[in-house]
Amino acid sequence: MDSSLGKARTLKTTTEQSSIKMRKLVMQTLITSVALVILFMYLMPLAYSFVTSLKTKQQVSDINAPLLPSLPELYNYEGKDVSVVMVPLETGMKALALVKKGRSSSVFIDPKDPAATEITWEGSWRTLKPIYTRSITWANYPKAFRTINFLRMLGYTLMYAIVTTLASTFSAAIVAYGFSRFRFPYQNLLFVILISTIILPPQVTLVPTYAFFFWLGWIGTWLPLIVPTFFSNAYNVFLLRQYFLTIPTEIEDAARIDGAGPIQTFLRIILPQSIP
Repeated sequence: MDSSLGKARTLKTTTEQSSIKMRKLVMQTLITSVALVILFMYLMPLAYSFVTSLKTKQQVSDINAPLLPSLPELYNYEGKDVSVVMVPLETGMKALALVKKGRSSSVFIDPKDPAATEITWEGSWRTLKPIYTRSITWANYPKAFRTINFLRMLGYTLMYAIVTTLASTFSAAIVAYGFSRFRFPYQNLLFVILISTIILPPQVTLVPTYAFFFWLGWIGTWLPLIVPTFFSNAYNVFLLRQYFLTIPTEIEDAARIDGAGPIQTFLRIILPQSIP
C-alpha cells in the first residue's frame, strides 16, 4: 500500500512538473511571437523603402502594381505596345493583348498566336487585371551616387551622429553623477526643474532658440546641431541617475581609500559599469 501511495505521489509530481514546463513553454512562445510582431512592424518601413528603391518612377506611380518591383507586360502590335491582360472567356481566364479599346466591348489577340482570329470581349476593359512581370532596377543606386555626393553626405552624417552621441551621453553622465552622489542646496528642486523640461514641446522654444543662434552668428553652420548636445539632456540624465543610484557606494568608498578622487571614481568606477 505504501508502495502504491509513493508511486501515486511520484506520478502527481511528474504531472505537475510537466504542466509547469508546458506553461513556461507557452508563455515563452507568446512573448517571442509578440516580440517578432513588434520587430516586423519596425522593419516593415525599411523593407518597403528598399523595395521602392528598386523601382522606376512608372512603377512607383502605378497604384495597381504589386508590391515587388514589376512592370506591366506589353505586346508589340503593328509597331505599338499594347497591354496584356487577363480576360475571362468561356474556356477560362486567358492572357490576351488589348489591341482595341471600347466602352462596351474590346478587341483582343492571343500574344502566343497573333495570326489567330481576333477575339471580341463584351465588357469594360478597365475592369480587367493587367499582367505584371518582375523588373528590378538596380541602376537606381549608381544613378543616386552620380547625382549627389553620397559618400560626403554619409561622412557628414556619421560625424554628426558619433560626435553628438558621445557628447550628449558624457555630459548627461556628469550631471547624473552629480545628482546621484553629491549633496548640495536645492538639489531635489533643481532635479525636478530639469526633469520638467521633458514635457516642454520643442515647438515652444523653436523661435527663441533660432533667434539666439542668429544673434551668435551660428546660422548656416554645424554649431547649432552639435554644441547643445554638450549641455546634457533631461531624459538621459534621468535614466543615468537612476542607474547610478543602483551602484553600491561601498565600491566608491574603497576607491576613495585607495586615493581616488571624484573624477577618477567617475571615470574608472561609474562609467565602466554604465557601459551597457
